[in-house]
Amino acid sequence: THLPRTMAFGVRPFTAMARLLQYRRTMPCAHPSKPFRSIASGGGFSLPVLDLSPFMGPGFGETDRIEAARALDDACSSVGFFYLEGHGIVSEEIEHLHRLAKQFFSLPTAVKEEIAMSGALTGRGYQRLGENVTLQMRDWQEAIDFFAEIPAEAIDLQHFGRKPNVNMGSQQIDQLRRFVQARNLWPSEPPEFRAAAEAYFARVSEVGNALMRAMAVGLGLPEHFFDSVTDRSFWCVRVIGYPALHREQLNLSCGEHTDYGCWTILAQDETPDALEVQLPGGHWEKVQPRPGAFVVNLGDMLSVWTQGRYVATRHRVRQTAGDYRTSIAFFYEPNFDAVIRPLDLSPLSGWQAIEHRPVASTEPLQRGLAGQELIYGEHLFAKVSSNFDFE
Repeated sequence: THLPRTMAFGVRPFTAMARLLQYRRTMPCAHPSKPFRSIASGGGFSLPVLDLSPFMGPGFGETDRIEAARALDDACSSVGFFYLEGHGIVSEEIEHLHRLAKQFFSLPTAVKEEIAMSGALTGRGYQRLGENVTLQMRDWQEAIDFFAEIPAEAIDLQHFGRKPNVNMGSQQIDQLRRFVQARNLWPSEPPEFRAAAEAYFARVSEVGNALMRAMAVGLGLPEHFFDSVTDRSFWCVRVIGYPALHREQLNLSCGEHTDYGCWTILAQDETPDALEVQLPGGHWEKVQPRPGAFVVNLGDMLSVWTQGRYVATRHRVRQTAGDYRTSIAFFYEPNFDAVIRPLDLSPLSGWQAIEHRPVASTEPLQRGLAGQELIYGEHLFAKVSSNFDFE
């Protein structure tokens, strides 16, 4: 389902956009008993609750998909954080993986260190408490990191040496090669961890695909517009354990940051008051767990693609309420070698270029936010290379 058009990347004719806006004005929802937009409130703070089911399976018409895409566009262009329902993953599967994660993190240190990350250039494996660093501060967390295992021949690393603005040398490309070709490290205990995790990762990857299709429709693009830059998604998963912070600790469980790619699809456990989001006014609010829903936030590449229409929102974790919190963060990303170019969104109703662009955390992101192109892998590798302190 999409609005028919012929589209070169970054060029969007006004007539097609006008058709989408006409749909938005005139088409009623086919399921009025189940609205696509609602609000979850806690105190004085509200987050949108979105239903992705029109993009997850059959039984929905074009009207449903347009309405769901519109709700996504509204959420992405305002707060940049939302609850996601209708994703098709049952709560029992998510809770089972949380239990397995807690079992792993409760193991003796020596057992966990059997899959210890050997260095930032691999990006995979177990990190001890304090090895993850944000804004030059050690985070009070431990984690296992995984990345998509893409066949080596499917990633064009020489691409990084040919692009004028990138122009990496052979030594840097060799570092990229070691990073993308590294294999995930799986714990031997609990024994069912790997099978449960791999099945879960595959399902959440499909949720990421659906979000990309919904985003395309919401922007007035063909539904499969982004397929060519996400069909080999270099996703990352962090299974994170957060001991409670002590009163005298000055650092955070995870320091404030934005995420790197497209969507962070987060499964929190039941621990309250841990995740905090910075709202457009600059103040911080807590994002509580919501049964059956993911918390989704936007990554840096969506800010680049949409020239700031979509907000990669800063967030942090301050875990003080529970004994031990687990979080399973699935980062749905572009292809490692995807070229990210800002899109022309001027036909969108109410669109205007942002006056104050976000602070760029890497040189590639700085280029992208300034309206130039970048390769996703150069931004990702710059971030991963600075994220760990193993001393």
